[in-house]
Amino acid sequence: MRLPRWLLPALVALLLVSPAVHAQEAVGAAVGGAAGTQRPTPARDRPPAQSVQIGKGSLGGRVTSADGLPLRRAQVRLFGGAPGAQRSSITDDQGSYSFVGLLPGRYSVSASKPGYVNLSYGQAVPGRPIRYVELTDEQQVTGIDVVLPRASAISGRVTDEYGEPVLQAQVQALRYQYQPDGQRRLMPGAGSAVTDDLGQFRLYGLNPGEYVISATARNQALSMVVSANAGGVFFTGPGANTDQANEGYAPTYYPGTSNPADAQPIVVGVGQELTAQLQLVPSRLARISGFVVDSAGRPAGPGTQVMLRLDGSLNMNRSAPTNQEGMFNIAGVTPGDYLLDVRSRPFARPGERPTDQEFASVPLTVGGDIEGIRIVTGRGATISGHVVIEGAQPANGMRIRVVPQLAEPSRSIALPPVNRDASDGVVAADGSFTLTGLTGPVFLRVTVDSTQGPSPQQIGYMTKSVLVDGVDMADVPFDPTRRGTASNVTVVLTDKVTEVGGTVSAGLNPPGESVAVLIVPEELAQGISAQRFVRQLQTDNQGHFSVRAMPVGRYVAVAASSIEQGRQYDPALIQRVRQAGQGFSLREGEKVTLDLKLSTDF
Repeated sequence: MRLPRWLLPALVALLLVSPAVHAQEAVGAAVGGAAGTQRPTPARDRPPAQSVQIGKGSLGGRVTSADGLPLRRAQVRLFGGAPGAQRSSITDDQGSYSFVGLLPGRYSVSASKPGYVNLSYGQAVPGRPIRYVELTDEQQVTGIDVVLPRASAISGRVTDEYGEPVLQAQVQALRYQYQPDGQRRLMPGAGSAVTDDLGQFRLYGLNPGEYVISATARNQALSMVVSANAGGVFFTGPGANTDQANEGYAPTYYPGTSNPADAQPIVVGVGQELTAQLQLVPSRLARISGFVVDSAGRPAGPGTQVMLRLDGSLNMNRSAPTNQEGMFNIAGVTPGDYLLDVRSRPFARPGERPTDQEFASVPLTVGGDIEGIRIVTGRGATISGHVVIEGAQPANGMRIRVVPQLAEPSRSIALPPVNRDASDGVVAADGSFTLTGLTGPVFLRVTVDSTQGPSPQQIGYMTKSVLVDGVDMADVPFDPTRRGTASNVTVVLTDKVTEVGGTVSAGLNPPGESVAVLIVPEELAQGISAQRFVRQLQTDNQGHFSVRAMPVGRYVAVAASSIEQGRQYDPALIQRVRQAGQGFSLREGEKVTLDLKLSTDF
């Protein structure tokens, strides 16, 4: 019998899908009994793929609201079992979830749902230590429940100086965060909203904490211009970028200041509904104009975007394209410190490759009109050198890569992935490596992975030094942009890896509660980044903690019920740790064991 043409594609698809269906049933049977005889777990957890070792343990519980109601379709994440392993699940109508096929190990569980505070098992509020689940072979653990309180919200209204609503203003909840250099900077990401036709906004899903609310008028041009057609006066339309636009609004911080240092923070608790009214601050608008040329002195191709962003922010403020002559014109700019970022369009000229794309970032202080800026783009700096290994040499299948880490992520622009070659930074057999397209100050870090043999966690190397022209720059920001090429770089790795571990043995209440451990350097020279010298850890349920590959030196450690994430670089907190903590020395290849008592001063 001849089959109809329309039936053939369906039969082919069925034949291709069937093996996958049977394979899934086989995994299900191996984990939970005969296929088709057992109902899937309520949490709809998918067992690990066949290539991953499957255990016989399981873990489950419920996710509920603070008033005890089940939270359906909450996302639950399971971490642990194997290094870097993560699985996820969705709760059912009763708020239940479960994970099956688990190997023995130490696990943590976190839960999230829009409108609620994200928490982990054992937490009552964010930032508190979590509780781990120690799973033995074939153990079936239940009752791992997570209670999510309602998230908080800040609502309000944005108006101009006359009390009129400002439409489409961008409102953000910002938080101060300490950086490794000890400076406190306002960072976005806590929440954002756009005002409606009444100037109203609502920032929701906020965790407890301290926030600075900012509002920025998207359409800032407010100046009045004379209409040649009507002979009258009218306001420029939304988004107008005309030569006459010279009045607008500066980014405004609650309750009504253009200086973030004068902003009044809003302290948000759990499940609170707060209000904030902002009146935008009028400001003179400036114009920035200039031209862009590439590294060969040729005008940038038409359509190359010149992007303006506030210094310390990753969000674009305004932008403008270049014309045929490489000229650009950005109007409606309020006073402040900015960065002008430029990325040339790939394939702008015949024969160009993606890696030929050029870029530039120029700091700029705006107090009035700025004209005639000349921006020269380039492909970035190049770093080349060798990796030297002191001790046992790498086994077969181990790959070492030198990775540039931006020292000032909010000020430097990262190279687009299209510019990166797959071999960039990979260490060759003779120990040589090359990094290209670098811009701004960086740290040189080393990653080691394995395609066979030991896992990355079992590979025992740490960075001993990063020598640039004979000077150790492992913890000093290094800016190759100024020299264009740095070819005399030596990264020294050692197999004498340091390790700090121990137990918080006294003061735990209740027993088995996980607590925070903060390790800080006893002293740090000026100009040295604290990034590698400060570690915030968390104990397991037995009070144990450990960390590897800390630089050689003298340190102080303290145990506390909780330490707010992001405060580990707070100079005042570090000083308190130095005064109240337990000091110790760490030498090359040494393993130090500490016995800490829970401090009541934190």
